Amino acid sequence: MATDRYLKIFKDVIDHHIGKNDFDAALKMITSKLEVDTGDDDVRFYVSQLDKVLKAQPESNSMESAEKIVLDALMRLAYAWVETGEFERALKLTQVDLLHMGNALLEIRLYIFTRQDNTTEMARIIRKLYNEKISLRCPETHYILGNSFLRIDKVDLALQYFEKGVELVDKEDDEELFKRLTNSIKGIKSAKNAAELVKEEEENKRKEKLAREKQNQVKKALDGESGEEDGPASDLGSDKVDDEEPPGELLALSGSNGIQRILPIRSSIFQKEKRFRRVVSWIRKRVLVLGFFQ
Repeated sequence: MATDRYLKIFKDVIDHHIGKNDFDAALKMITSKLEVDTGDDDVRFYVSQLDKVLKAQPESNSMESAEKIVLDALMRLAYAWVETGEFERALKLTQVDLLHMGNALLEIRLYIFTRQDNTTEMARIIRKLYNEKISLRCPETHYILGNSFLRIDKVDLALQYFEKGVELVDKEDDEELFKRLTNSIKGIKSAKNAAELVKEEEENKRKEKLAREKQNQVKKALDGESGEEDGPASDLGSDKVDDEEPPGELLALSGSNGIQRILPIRSSIFQKEKRFRRVVSWIRKRVLVLGFFQ
């Protein structure tokens, strides 16, 4: 652990670089110390110094790289202490008053609370990260959020987080996390494919049912017309006069000898008109039946 005197000198040097706008030199000092000094207080001190540099020149292209180095150092310490059950020690690491890295520390706190199974704090941080559309830097955070949304059936949203986590993770340095992310993606896609197959099968069954109902309707229509199948056709080739009585108006005229002679003629015309109407009716019904097959 660095002495107070050393830390004061380090701080003065950082302030000197900032005063000269030599931000790259300040960043190199901070990141190089993080590679060797990993004590709790040391890391927290260097993180605070980095935040000071970011405040002075937040738009520098090299800031993002330096910030990632610091974040990785914090995550390594948090992981190590969480594995040994030192949750309070890990949380203390994140209790730094930062202006520019506060969201990154939220990700570390989320990881700690997840391993601690503190669902209340987990939910609070997840809501903040999601609602404020905060850019996430840690692949572990994407894995946590993906699982959280998967539990509430937000499958597509969960898939987005898992896929983004795969883009961020270094599969050589963190092979275990890479496998967890890729397995989650495979599981979701497999489940979605299975759901699509079930949906397709249900749709096919529905279509088959409709087809059977349509066939039954056609069959009933054909069965209902079977008694008339031969009637019109046989009538077409026959001029035989039916024994049915002619209309009442003709019966009323049957008492007159002069008019009585035209009754057989009018009766024959009446029978032919009746047969014609029956043929038209038969054709119309055939057309309706054939309509079921269109």
